[in-house]
Amino acid sequence: MSTKEQNAMTPALSSAKKPELEAPKNKLFAISERFIKRFPESPKVQGAIACMDQFVQFLTRKEYNVENSAVAMTRGPIVVGMWLFLVVFGIFGIWSITAPIESAAVAPGSIVLDANKKTIQHLEGGIITEIMVRDGDMVKQGDPLIRLSETAARARQEILLSQYRTARVMEDRLESERDNLDRVVLKDDIIAEKDVPEMQQIITTQLQLFESRRNSLKGKISVLEQRIKQSQQEINGTEAQQKSAGEQVRLLDQEIATVKQLVDKGQGLRPRLLALQRSRADLQGQQGEYIALSARASQAIAESKLQIINAQNEYLNDVVNQLREVQNNVADLRERTKASSDILSRIVITAPHSGIISGLRFHTIGGVIPPGAEIMDIIPQDDKMVVEVQVDPRDIDVVHKGLKARVHLSAYKTRTVPNLDGVVEMVSADRIVDRATGRSFYTARVVVSEDEIKKLTTNVELYPGMPAEVLIVTGERTFMGYFLQPIEDSFRNAFREQ
Repeated sequence: MSTKEQNAMTPALSSAKKPELEAPKNKLFAISERFIKRFPESPKVQGAIACMDQFVQFLTRKEYNVENSAVAMTRGPIVVGMWLFLVVFGIFGIWSITAPIESAAVAPGSIVLDANKKTIQHLEGGIITEIMVRDGDMVKQGDPLIRLSETAARARQEILLSQYRTARVMEDRLESERDNLDRVVLKDDIIAEKDVPEMQQIITTQLQLFESRRNSLKGKISVLEQRIKQSQQEINGTEAQQKSAGEQVRLLDQEIATVKQLVDKGQGLRPRLLALQRSRADLQGQQGEYIALSARASQAIAESKLQIINAQNEYLNDVVNQLREVQNNVADLRERTKASSDILSRIVITAPHSGIISGLRFHTIGGVIPPGAEIMDIIPQDDKMVVEVQVDPRDIDVVHKGLKARVHLSAYKTRTVPNLDGVVEMVSADRIVDRATGRSFYTARVVVSEDEIKKLTTNVELYPGMPAEVLIVTGERTFMGYFLQPIEDSFRNAFREQ
């Protein structure tokens, strides 16, 4: 049947059903009539309205007569299906308007550990004698990793220890000399080591040196004291001679007085008187010599005493100077011995942290590790996991610290490894540009708690650099909001004058 015939039949059909259309009309019928009145001359509008009326009556009126038997037989299922479609569409519409859906910013990233990898180094280095680990080995804190040759360190330790022991015993010997003690008083820590053969030899040597130095000082003092005694004896002798000469002078004075009286009376010889006077003058000269000898002896005594004092002072000053130097040497050797012991204790390089060995750089027995060289890395397994993500600059307005995030480990399948919940800990203040690709992004750090990490099975290993996909939850919107967002954006950009 042609379109013209259908348009011609439509008014007839409408007039045939006019009594039925005059029944109470619903809102849809009223709208149809308004369209008919507005476009009375349009056959297409009239035909569309007529078809709509028939469709509504087909759905709503049970007594609707259908001439086509096939349509009449399928009317029930069609009506049920249409109503079911309307109900489902209505429920979907209500859900799309009311139900919230989380909005998120998708950001690629990679796993890092909070403390990052631990790089193993050795301050002094050395010759490798044993390598006890390989890449991928799991180690615990304190486990041995590499053993170095201890020959040089042991020899240095023995030399320093011998010097330190000698300096300590020497310090005790000098302190005993300073305090003018009769024997060397040793400290308790030295006595505790007296059974060590080397310490016994050191103690014996220092005791002998103590006696030798002490005897040398005593010998010097003894010689000087002997000189003092000799000078004192000289003084005593000259004093006796001086006393004898004085007595002789007294006797000569008496004899001279007697002879002089005789000479004055003319009874004596004058030469006799002169001889006596000459003898008296000689005795007086001898008295002067005796006084001078006594003075020289006294001066010698004073000088000897001064020499004794000087010898004692020189000895004491020498002891004090040596003691000061030895004490400084003891302090220096103590620290150097500790450092040497520390080096010796680090001959075996141990793990400072539990984790997995990575990047072992030395593999040859007998190889030399330079001082301070990086030997290997340990990747900790008990630090909290942090994911560094690259946030698109278009999402930076909604991404900030404190937002929740979901982390998916890209290396594992979702059905075997669950997503991990995390929190945005930090967002970089400025945009970063990758020079290799020219891509710009903001760096954010998402922290995953230990409770979330415990959700992972034992077969899941976390390594730094492992890729991850992170959904940063930025808010909630409805499905209709998502659906209408592009339309709203297009309206926002429309109607603009160029």
